[in-house]
Amino acid sequence: MISARTLRRHFPELAAGEAEHIAAQSRKSVDSALQSFEKLLDGSGIESIEVDDWLGTYWQNIRAVYVNRDDIYRKTLLFDSGSSRFRCTSPGDFVELLERQGTRVR
Repeated sequence: MISARTLRRHFPELAAGEAEHIAAQSRKSVDSALQSFEKLLDGSGIESIEVDDWLGTYWQNIRAVYVNRDDIYRKTLLFDSGSSRFRCTSPGDFVELLERQGTRVR
């Protein structure tokens, strides 16, 4: 779950109602929140970050899913399956963080 306040702080281009909608969707499912974010901020699809570690039967080796915003270092909405929480970060920064922690990214 992510709050509308956090979304507005990181993505000021979102209207208050839009941020509330994404926050409400995040309480339903990861997919619903990412799809809403993608639609409202004109994203370019939902993608994943795979690692060599096995994270369980549902996520398997997918460490994160995020909305592609056409630049690997542009901040986006990302769901970190390792911590089971949403993050407002770029996929590039997230991958660099994983690598510094010793996680091998595919």
